[in-house]
Amino acid sequence: MDHPARRPRSDTSRWLLVLSVVVGLAGLSYVATVHNSLAAQQEIIANMQQQL
Repeated sequence: MDHPARRPRSDTSRWLLVLSVVVGLAGLSYVATVHNSLAAQQEIIANMQQQL
């Protein structure tokens, strides 16, 4: 016998898992982008200081 009450819970947990993976990947890419932009800004600042 298939219990109909159990099926939505497994679907919900599956969606939560997918959502958490997507959010985690988005967070990692955001952190990498911020890190790269900060490194580029530091490089620009260093070049400006050399010109002064």
